[in-house]
Amino acid sequence: MGRSYAGEPDGDIEGHAQRAEKQTAMCRWEYLTFNIPYDSKQKDWAIQPAGSGALVGIQTILRTHGAQGWELVSMQAEYSRLYPNFGNWGPEPDTYRVTFKRPIAV
Repeated sequence: MGRSYAGEPDGDIEGHAQRAEKQTAMCRWEYLTFNIPYDSKQKDWAIQPAGSGALVGIQTILRTHGAQGWELVSMQAEYSRLYPNFGNWGPEPDTYRVTFKRPIAV
């Protein structure tokens, strides 16, 4: 007995995969990558986009880009500093590198 997916007749897995591949092939993406440094004056993560005011705080940065149609793809610590932590030294992120994507018209 074959597997059945919602809206697919039993055993039509290959047809489902072909339609999914066709839909994926039709979608093109544009990407946006930048660093989010920790601003010690603001005591928060902040960026200064060209032509606008500063965006302060990770949530504010993510919401602003999400409202423009960008989807967060990855966020990773780019640079770290060592800070004392209960007698041990531990790394803390100093800058995050983020990558967003959004669909573009074909």
